[in-house]
Order: sequence, then structure tokens, then C-alpha cells
Amino acid sequence: MKLDEKLKTSLDETRMLVLGCQVLVGFQFQAGFQNNFDGLPLAARIATAVALLLLVASLASLIVPGTQHALVDRHEATRRIESCINRSAGIALLPLAFALAIDMALALLRVGGIWLALSVGAVFGGLALSFWYLLELRDRAKHGAREREAAAAQPGGEAPMSQKITYMLTEARTILPGVQAMLGFQLAVVLTAGFDTLPDYARWLHVAALAFMALAMILLMAPAAYHRIVYAGEDSERFLGLGGRMVLAATVPLALGLAADCCVAVEKIAHSTPAAITCGLAVLLALVTVWHAVPLWLRRR
Repeated sequence: MKLDEKLKTSLDETRMLVLGCQVLVGFQFQAGFQNNFDGLPLAARIATAVALLLLVASLASLIVPGTQHALVDRHEATRRIESCINRSAGIALLPLAFALAIDMALALLRVGGIWLALSVGAVFGGLALSFWYLLELRDRAKHGAREREAAAAQPGGEAPMSQKITYMLTEARTILPGVQAMLGFQLAVVLTAGFDTLPDYARWLHVAALAFMALAMILLMAPAAYHRIVYAGEDSERFLGLGGRMVLAATVPLALGLAADCCVAVEKIAHSTPAAITCGLAVLLALVTVWHAVPLWLRRR
């Protein structure tokens, strides 16, 4: 398979991972606002916050290749971006596996007690790690050596304009499901009884997060509409530049919205304003670093 075709396949596989992650991300943000949440043991409430941060880390890792492909590789087909996609996907699955284990344990906690919950969480966490890591490590030693050698020998090169546009639109579609899921759950939270118990700053911060997510969704959907209406779906270098800037711009309100709602969620879970603000600032710093600072540094190199 040619390198440009492999990159398209890799981006489509990343979309699958985001789709698998998005429901859990939405649940984690909404969990603290459910009626029976405050009746959970302290350890379970803390585990919910940990799962939230793990899922944000997984989502952040999956979005890294899109920002690097635009800023560093300028949507070209390169071996560097292929390695970045593979590495980011591999990293993203680890926190996702642990978050899945925590969520399965929380789901069983109120039904079967602590020991059943821990057992079920451990089983599903182990299954995720086995199918996502151990199976691949086992078979890598026996299969695929010839294919990996052929892939390593493939040169990079300038991709045709149509392929670059496909990359850009696929990267937008990779980010969009997570944004849509977040926005839906954020809108639902406003109507819960738990939302009324938040401090004033947290309620307004949630409103700001709503606005950031809505802006990110608008920016991510704009390239497809612009391509269809202005260029009738035809290739255009100007459209590639404009669409790429829109997708990159969307990651700024996305980072702000995720950080703001992490702050709100921790406030609801821990009832601690210092912990909530610290968590929100840490998430914002981490997202800005991996999505913007690191790609800009690599671009200068």
C-alpha cells in the first residue's frame, strides 16, 4: 500500500478510536450531576474524577496527529506523520483501557457491592489491555515482518492536492464526534438538579465551556460546507489553506472548553474550588502544549 493511502487508513482508524472514546467522555462529565452520585463512597467519586482525566488524556493523544500534520507536515504524506499517528493511537489506548475498567466497576458498585465491582473492572480492563496491546505484541514477533520492512522502505513525497484535502477533512471528522458528544452532554447537564448546587463561578464557567464547544463544532463543520458551496467539491489550494486554518483554530476553543468543564466536574465531584481550578489549569496547559506548542516547536526545527 502506498504511503498516502496508508495515512488515510490510519486517520480513519483514529476516527474509530475517537468514536469509541466519545460516549465515555460524555458520561464522565455528566456522572457527577446524577441524583445518586453523592451517595457513592468517597473512593468511587475520586475514581470518577480519575477516569475523566484519563479519557481527556486519551482524547488529547488522538487529536495530536491532526495538529502536527497541519503545522509540521503541511498535509504532506511523510513517514514522520505516519509514525506520529501510530504512536499517538498506541498511547491513547492505555488511559482508555483504565478508564473503561473504572467505569465498569462504578456501574457494578451499586448493584453487586465492592468486590463484584472491582472484579468486573479488573476483568474488562484486562480484556482491553490484552486485545489492544498483548495480542499485538505476541503476534508482532511472528507475523508482519515483511510488511513492516516494505513500509519502512516507502519514501515520502508530495501528496496530490485532492489527497491533502482528504487528509484535512478526515482530521476534522476525527475531532468532530468528541466535540458533538461533549456539547450534547453539556447541554443536558444544565437541566439537572445537581447543576443548581454548583457555586456561581462554576455555573458561569460551564456556560463558557458550552460556548467554546459550540464554536469548535462550527469551525470543524465549516470546511465541508465551504468546499461544497464555493468550490462544488473541486480541489483548490486556497480551500486547503482556509480549511486547515479552520480545523486548527477549532482546537483552541476545544482546549478551553475541555479545561473549563474539567474544572466544573472536579468542583462537583470533590466540592473543592482550589482542586477544581488547579485541575482545569493543568488540563489547559497540557492540551495547549501537545496540540500547539510542540507542533510549532517541531515546525521550527
